Order: sequence, then structure tokens, then C-alpha cells
Amino acid sequence: MNFLRDLFRGLALLLALFIVLSLPPALLGYNLGQKLFKPEALLALTVEHGLREPVLAAAWDAALSDLSTDAIFNPQTWLGRWLRAAGQNAELREQIAPRALLVETARQGIANGFAWLDSPNPEPAIRVDLRPFKQHVADGSDAIVNDALTRLPPCTVEQAAELGFALLNDLLSGGNTAVAIPLCRPPDLILPGFISTTRLALVEQLRFIPDDLLVQIRAGAGAADLARTQALLRLARFGMAWSWVGLAALLLATAVLGGQSIRGFLQWLGWLLLLIATLALLLALAWLALGRGLAWLLLPDLPAWLAIIVNGTVDGLVGETGQALLWQAAVPALLGVGALGTAFLFGGRGTR
Repeated sequence: MNFLRDLFRGLALLLALFIVLSLPPALLGYNLGQKLFKPEALLALTVEHGLREPVLAAAWDAALSDLSTDAIFNPQTWLGRWLRAAGQNAELREQIAPRALLVETARQGIANGFAWLDSPNPEPAIRVDLRPFKQHVADGSDAIVNDALTRLPPCTVEQAAELGFALLNDLLSGGNTAVAIPLCRPPDLILPGFISTTRLALVEQLRFIPDDLLVQIRAGAGAADLARTQALLRLARFGMAWSWVGLAALLLATAVLGGQSIRGFLQWLGWLLLLIATLALLLALAWLALGRGLAWLLLPDLPAWLAIIVNGTVDGLVGETGQALLWQAAVPALLGVGALGTAFLFGGRGTR
């Protein structure tokens, strides 16, 4: 009997070590799964963190960086320059890319992502339709240009002369002039011609934006590789949702196996819960400190503007799941103290 008792307790110690090390990551995984594998939760996370004002400003700047490398009166570079100068204003960005349109695009992309996850024949990329955005900009190009120009400082007399010469040069050369111009609001005399040229440049620039944004899952992957990736994601979704339940049940079984009495069960359970709470607290603090910027490592091939939005969303994901784990760590701590206190009462009464 003593041999069996020692054997059971030795087995219980091994199980206890496994549970203490596994349950805190399982709780973190559960928190991540509740955000990543539920469409509405993921959309809310994206809207709150990926589409908030500082992130949108940085994404805007990244999207226009290739269009504003010099001061040449060329439709693309000039367009980028004045959009970049005026576009740091949130009202203009709302006019060009309304928040409702961004949210709807994000909703569509997330829905397509979950459709891909459950599809029997997955493609190598998830498609996001950008045509509503392009149509919105084309339809509102007059208002966008007028609003953007009013946000620039008015030209001085010298700047107006330079601007008029550049505009004439541009009209005569078909947009291929290389005359440097100031970044200012034209006077009324040349404003209509300038608005017309800039509006045409804005609409022309839409040709360089694809109708669909393709988010690659695995570039060049075959059907078997894609199916394997899909299966792993499905397994992760299931494991994140239910692994903590199995570990909690195993925790109770381990306490029974190691304690071998009511008081022993409560003692084992109490100490295990306190250890789990301690490790969960340490894991939450480490996750909050080191999890920021994780998207830059996981998604290196995204366009710069999209990577900024995704990274903002991931930062929000890290913050919300880490804070949830901090609160969850309090639960086993309180239960552990309660179990040890109850065990102490049993011991005071001499109960085995």
C-alpha cells in the first residue's frame, strides 16, 4: 500500500508540474482565441485599435510616402505632396476614406478570412474588395481637392507666379514637366485650372490601386500545403477554446491523486492554484511587455500602410488579452487561499 501511495504521489507531482506550466499559457490562448476566432470580436478589436486616429495618420503617411519624394509638378508626386501636407487633418482623411467605409472594408476582409478558414478548397490569398473606396474617391474628387487646397497656406506673390508658370508648363507638356513648385494654395486667378489638373491627377492615381487587395496566406503554396495550414488554424481554434477546460479537470484529478484525503486534496489544490496564479501573473506581465509589435515579425510582407493598421490591432490584442489574464490570475489565487484555509479548518478538527 505504501508503494502504491508513493507511486500515486510521484505521478501526481509530475502531473502537477505539467499543469502548473501549461494552464497559464492555456488561459492566455483562450483569451487570444476569443478575439481572433470570433468575427465580431476581431472586427471590434480592429476598429478600436487598428483604425484609431494615430494609427490612421501613420498609415496615411506610409501610403503616400512613395508619391511625395520630391517637389516636381507631376500628377503623382504633386498629388502625394499636397495630400501628405493637408491629409494630416482628420477631417480630410474622413472625406477621402470615411470611417464607415473603412469599417465595412475591414468587416468584409474579416468575413472573407473566416470563409477561407472554413472553405473546403482554400485559395492562396484572402481577397478584400477595394472598388467601393475607389468609387467613393472618384465620385467625391471635386470636394476632396477643394477641401485639401483650402487647408494649405495661401501663396505669396512670388509663389503664385511660380505656380502659374508650372501650371502652364504642365498643360503644354501633358504633365511631364519637371518644374519645382511651392506647396501653397493658388490665388483665385489660377485656382480653377489648378483644381481641374489636380482632380484629374487624383482620379488618374486610382488606376494604380488594384480592385482587390490580396493578403497572401502562403505564397506559392500548393493545395496540400494550404489545406495543412487551414487544418492547423482550425486545430488552434479548437485548442484555444477548450484546452484550459481539460487542464482544469486534470488539476482536480491530480489533487485527488496526490492528496488521498479530503484535507490532502484541499492542500494540493490550494498550493497548485497559488502556483498557477503566480505563473499567470508573470506570464501576463511578460506578454504585455514583450508582445507589442508582434505583427512586424509575423506579417513582414504586407504593404506598409496595412502593416501599420495590423500592428495597431495586434498591439490592442496584446493589451486586452494581457489585462484579461491579470484578472484571471486573481481567480486561482482566491480559490487557492480558500482551499488552504478550508484545509486548515479540517486539520484543526482532526478530520482526515
